Amino acid sequence: MAHPLESLPLHVISQILEHLGTIQQLGMTVLSHRVFYTALKDNLHSVVGGILTRQIPEHVLPFAVTLRESERIKPGDHKAIAQFLSRFEAAVLDPAATLASLNKLSLSDYADLSRTYAAVESLRRGISKDAIHLVNKFGLLQSPILSQSESFRLDRAFFRYQIMCNLFCPPDASSPQDELEDLAEKYFSMFSPWVNEQLVCVYAYLERKVREAFDQLAAHDVDWGEMPIGWHEDANDSPRIQWFLSQGLYFLASVARAGTYEERANLLQLDNFNPRESALYPYWQLYSMVPNAGTLEPLDLEDTESTLGLYKPEQLQKLSRQLDGPWDELGTGPYLTWLGTHYTKSIFNSTFCQEDWNLWDCVYVLWDIQDRQESQMNEFWERVRREPSMFPPYRNTWLEEEIQQSERERTDIYFAGGSGYWPRNSIDFSKIQGLSDEQKGKLITKWKEEKHT
Repeated sequence: MAHPLESLPLHVISQILEHLGTIQQLGMTVLSHRVFYTALKDNLHSVVGGILTRQIPEHVLPFAVTLRESERIKPGDHKAIAQFLSRFEAAVLDPAATLASLNKLSLSDYADLSRTYAAVESLRRGISKDAIHLVNKFGLLQSPILSQSESFRLDRAFFRYQIMCNLFCPPDASSPQDELEDLAEKYFSMFSPWVNEQLVCVYAYLERKVREAFDQLAAHDVDWGEMPIGWHEDANDSPRIQWFLSQGLYFLASVARAGTYEERANLLQLDNFNPRESALYPYWQLYSMVPNAGTLEPLDLEDTESTLGLYKPEQLQKLSRQLDGPWDELGTGPYLTWLGTHYTKSIFNSTFCQEDWNLWDCVYVLWDIQDRQESQMNEFWERVRREPSMFPPYRNTWLEEEIQQSERERTDIYFAGGSGYWPRNSIDFSKIQGLSDEQKGKLITKWKEEKHT
């Protein structure tokens, strides 16, 4: 007896397939019945294009497609990067053109775009959950559901972050750095300071998540302890943390979700590391967004060190950018919050300013602030800024003697043939593999003798 689906016209089945959530779901569905495969084969671009445009919002799509394009640029190819930046600007200004060009993509392109956006959605949920918890904790009642504008701002920031890594964090310094810095400045200058601060907030979240996973392994993993992997450095100076931060949104989303030792150990592999100059770290690229003389020239300032509170309306208007779109024009929540929190500061201290870490952790330039008085909001953010660090590094809870003891014990376990998780200030082999009871006994005896010498 024929399956009921086989009586339907192929174009109807194609329309059904277009309503799947992701390209990955399409793969599983096509394998479930040959009629789905036939319908897909006859209407490939219609089906995959339909899925993608339902999954990715229209104004986010240009960032997703150009991210895919940036992955194909040869690292350090300045000419290709400059040409890309022109296409990037045009794509953001005209999302309809991106939509019309989707039929030029391959099936692997569609699959990658779908997979990457699913990672962005996961990251968006993670960062917003943490930020909402923080602002509510400080007394700002924030809805647990993001508005469309707030969701867009986060999506755009995550895509912009990874494009930055693809373009300006090559695996080596084989190309002249000055020209690369000029291109990075051009990239950031396409957006206003408050939109660039959204990217900084995303960086702060990603750095924290990678650092948390890294610290857990550095503190407890046997292989990491034997080397040992140094975890005394700040995350912005750690070659490994900065390397992991440039490994793609799908990888970073997996790290952000990882909650167990096993998950983290599977993701942060010791051999997944290619040392490079610190100037190529993601962290150091962010300094290229700090306004410079070229940025300020159109403002016609009498004193470039003037505080933002002294800027005329027309000067503030010149800080906005066409690529900001209606979500971040003057008068929106991000603009008002950025201006209010830096009202008494010069423009040089209004973007990527190190005293703003707490603000970044709260994603302060994300929120719509309708029906909230600006003065109250500014007081709120100033109070948040003065608070101690909200996410102090795990290492800060360890004494130096504890670290040295753990590294000695893990080294002994490693050379005895063991691997796995070693707890703090406790002899517990329950998560150690590869050791016999006799070997464990010898290690315990050795450590007891060392304690009494």
